[in-house]
Amino acid sequence: MINPAVALVVEYVKNGSAMLTGGGAVIAAYVAWGGPLPATQTFVEGKITAVQKSIDDSNASTAKRIEGLTATTLDLQLSSVVQQKARLRYESRATASLIAKADVASRATLDRRSAEINDELSVLDAEATSLRSRIEKLRQP
Repeated sequence: MINPAVALVVEYVKNGSAMLTGGGAVIAAYVAWGGPLPATQTFVEGKITAVQKSIDDSNASTAKRIEGLTATTLDLQLSSVVQQKARLRYESRATASLIAKADVASRATLDRRSAEINDELSVLDAEATSLRSRIEKLRQP
């Protein structure tokens, strides 16, 4: 005959083993269903670090693209300034050729326009210099 205390221990071991088997089946079904598993602090911190690095890389890439776009925009502005300067130089030459042939009233008007053209050219020269320096800063590595 088996000692009742030993029988009780054997019964507890059988019940514990059945619970572990049943618990294992439940956990396996939960994982197969796609339920989340608890993660360690190190795992979570590693994932956070990876996401932050990905965001930083994306931000750096985006910043480079924005700088390139800004430089292109400034190039377009500079070409517009160059075209305006050329137009004003041609107008200045035409005005200078007309001054000699004009009467006194027309000559005063042409002189005033010539002064305006020179003022506009000096403003455009300053703007072109500023744009060139900004473009140069953006294109430096």
